[in-house]
Amino acid sequence: MYQIPEPLLFNPLKHHLGFIRQFIKHYSGDASDIKYALNSIAGSPVDLYCGSLSTLEIVTQLLDYLNVSLLDSKISFIEYLNEIKSDLIVSLSDHSNWVLLPGNRPRRFVHIHPARTSPHTIRISSNTLKTLIASCITAQGSIGLSEINHARELIGLPSLQKFTWKSGIGRYIDLFTA
Repeated sequence: MYQIPEPLLFNPLKHHLGFIRQFIKHYSGDASDIKYALNSIAGSPVDLYCGSLSTLEIVTQLLDYLNVSLLDSKISFIEYLNEIKSDLIVSLSDHSNWVLLPGNRPRRFVHIHPARTSPHTIRISSNTLKTLIASCITAQGSIGLSEINHARELIGLPSLQKFTWKSGIGRYIDLFTA
């Protein structure tokens, strides 16, 4: 899988559908280890990019923006954010918008994620996202209530009483299995 270059801090397992599909396809751990593999997905809700740009294309365009804008050092980046008194929003070639805010690691000082109202982005709860990923990994064939509840048990979430294709987890299954 692709490594995110410094100075960017980005969790594609939380924010990039294409990356998630590849993660599901190539997951080789035990089913009992899924909970630990998904630990980095926290917080609710999550903004998930569903567009056609790869993680490489996204980070390349954002790094180019930082370099051209002379915001490629921690000092210049933080000073600029202080000057504009908000997070920075950058539009990419597919018209998706990405939020750049201060990162919390010394060498990864630019935290990126898709903007809430961006084209090609959906808002989903972190528990729904984890359930979908775990269900896609563990299900043998189609995904229904029993497969979802098995996955939720593996990741430490309570069982669902009902399942519908029109709401909640059901409305997103096709995105993750495509």
